[in-house]
Amino acid sequence: MSLSPRVLAAVTALLLAVSGVRLGTHQPDTPLFASDTDAFRVMEAVAEADQEAAEISGPLDAALARQLFGSDLTPPEAFPTALAQARALGQHSENERPDLAKPAWELTGPTNIGGRILDVVVDPELDRTIFAATASGGVWRSDDAGRTFAPAWPTELDQAIGALAISDDGVLYAGTGETGPGGGSMSYGGTGVYRSEDRGETWELVGLEESSRIGRIVVVDGEGDAPDTVFVAASGNLFRDGGQRGVYRSADGGDTWELVLAGDNASTGAADVAVDPSDPDHLLATTWDHRREPDIRRYNGLGSGLYVSNDGGDSWERVRTGHFGPSPDLGRLGVAFAPSDPSVVYLTASGASGAYAGAYKSLDGGTTWVPIAHPVVAANNVVYGWWFGRIFVDPEDADRVYQAGLFLAESTDGGLNWGIVPGVHADQHGMAWDLEGEHRAVYLGNDGGVYTLDEGATEWRFGEYQPFSQLYGLDVGEQNPELLVAGLQDNGVNRSFDDEGTPLGPDEWNSYGGGDGERTLINPEDDSIVYGCSQYGSCFISHDHGDSRSYFDDEVFSTRKNWFTPIEFDPADPSVVYTGGEYLNRSLDDAENWEVISPDLSDGPGRETNPLFINFGTLTTIAPTANSTAEDGVIYAGTDDGNLWYSHDGGTTWSQATRTATGADLPNRWITRVEDDPDDPMTAYVTYSGFRNGDDTPYLFRTTDGGVTWVDITGDLPAAPLNDVNVIDDVLVVAGDVGVFVSQDDGEHWYRLGSELPNAPVHELRWHAPSETLYAATFGRSMWKLELPTSLRSAR
Repeated sequence: MSLSPRVLAAVTALLLAVSGVRLGTHQPDTPLFASDTDAFRVMEAVAEADQEAAEISGPLDAALARQLFGSDLTPPEAFPTALAQARALGQHSENERPDLAKPAWELTGPTNIGGRILDVVVDPELDRTIFAATASGGVWRSDDAGRTFAPAWPTELDQAIGALAISDDGVLYAGTGETGPGGGSMSYGGTGVYRSEDRGETWELVGLEESSRIGRIVVVDGEGDAPDTVFVAASGNLFRDGGQRGVYRSADGGDTWELVLAGDNASTGAADVAVDPSDPDHLLATTWDHRREPDIRRYNGLGSGLYVSNDGGDSWERVRTGHFGPSPDLGRLGVAFAPSDPSVVYLTASGASGAYAGAYKSLDGGTTWVPIAHPVVAANNVVYGWWFGRIFVDPEDADRVYQAGLFLAESTDGGLNWGIVPGVHADQHGMAWDLEGEHRAVYLGNDGGVYTLDEGATEWRFGEYQPFSQLYGLDVGEQNPELLVAGLQDNGVNRSFDDEGTPLGPDEWNSYGGGDGERTLINPEDDSIVYGCSQYGSCFISHDHGDSRSYFDDEVFSTRKNWFTPIEFDPADPSVVYTGGEYLNRSLDDAENWEVISPDLSDGPGRETNPLFINFGTLTTIAPTANSTAEDGVIYAGTDDGNLWYSHDGGTTWSQATRTATGADLPNRWITRVEDDPDDPMTAYVTYSGFRNGDDTPYLFRTTDGGVTWVDITGDLPAAPLNDVNVIDDVLVVAGDVGVFVSQDDGEHWYRLGSELPNAPVHELRWHAPSETLYAATFGRSMWKLELPTSLRSAR
């Protein structure tokens, strides 16, 4: 969860007041809070601040961690089809348009910031070798104990990796699709389970293609020549019921699979599975009842619970206690045996709306449980415990346990007392120990990347090369394309230059604003003026390359704002700026003063009742044409509830577009981008995304009469949601969840553009005309650029 700077300061002060600790000095054996009342005072302060200012989101950013402790969907069955179609377009281009498909994209950074890591495994045979699962950037391998990483996953495959496991002889298993559902943020589904017998050099799809999201994989090594037994916790599609859900077992190393534990209903899948290290027939598994829609999140339900098996997964019994339901308020649960004493088991649970539902301990292998609640672990879940769902136990010490949360909570006495581990990024997801090799270390994966604690060290170190940042947006300096800015998931707004505007390298990117980085802009006429936003429209302007910031979110009139609140310049005058929530606001003086220029352009705030996430019914895209303030100025706008608007009088009056030229209704889907033709304000293009509806259809329309009527120009695009469209003279370029594609015939035919671009979702494109270079913001593989192929230049 992230906070605006003002709310952040208030909550930080309260945390310090009730805890009595000095920043960065808290000891694990010292309670952070004096009482449960103090912990809940903090949680209430966060909720109250959000209700009043609408400035809180999830998950919390690294800025709070630094201040406190001194540290820094697509449906599953659609993905294989869309990926195959995308590859086919590439092959078609190779046969008929090699000029479009062969030019290579180039990574521009950041390589030093990192991104969300969901799992880490240690190679049992190779010293210092680990593998990391990134949320949307594939599998990565490090051979130097986490200092640098190299990709160990094909660029053409789905890049969302939810879980990793490795056998004693080095066979890797990867489960695609992230179980964490997000609050306002994005997480992506996958295409099944993959296996690698050569440590990531090659991968084979081995099943569960309709599982969509996988929370855990556990390998039980076979004795002698017997094959491994593999268990998979399949969470299922986040946006639709059904599909492959529950605990699956393979008795032949992944060749075949059987469902051994099904959920109680169509929206319940498995979140975690653990195997007793001393008895492979003894298993514990957790199920999770959850569903997300565009305007509402239900991350708890009667299907959530804890199950035990004593026959290797053949049969299961639900643990029916007051702790674990059945209850409509029970959410995601995580469970772990203590490897050194498997009679000791720990469990963490989230409740209604993601609130803390307790931590528990068993001393008899999971038969009976006692709560080990503590203010630190309560506050550590904040109100989005569904983002974590993990608990870890030191392999050599059953009393040393770690709970994943906003921070990494640690207990050294079996859960009686808890403290916070300092020196790492916020939002913890994966943890692994290397205790067998010459180099002993502990590895941690969180929203910032991979951290390593070497044996004997007192501070965690961050890997030097982690080029798997998740970009929501980007911009390029019009005067100097070496000046780049980007909004990164839970890593703030970042830049490729310093406070003086001097360009830096791909490994020297630095933050100029915290939170979940969202919209970023560089004034095209004065590159010392930059904009940045964290989620839900907490936006600022800087007149000195980002060295100082002036927030203007309170000056923009709206009662709610989108996770990715749009900001756009007038193409002819960048001192004219547009932004808004349900109302469109305009500034004529570089964000100094604002005026409302539209009615409520949405259909209302939706059905969500959680005050932290009432941010639906908002603007998602704005397209002012040149001289948009004139009496005949044209402006386009779109919302998350599918409303497409246009104004032909500079914003004085507004009309809603509802139908295509053939009389068909426009899609009732999230509008991701409206883009006007720079040479003709009456011509514009709009992309819709059905991602949050479980709809894989690509939607692309064109108007030539200023928005009155629209024509479908989707053509033969792959069946995957679209996120952006750029107009480059008579060339159209679109970005979506499976790549970047180009058309020279108004959308009748599409070709994959360029090679070597990883198949992570591309959220935004930026055309830099002076250098004839296209930039792409990938959600999981950082930023890339491509010089426009010669044939497209000549066509222009």
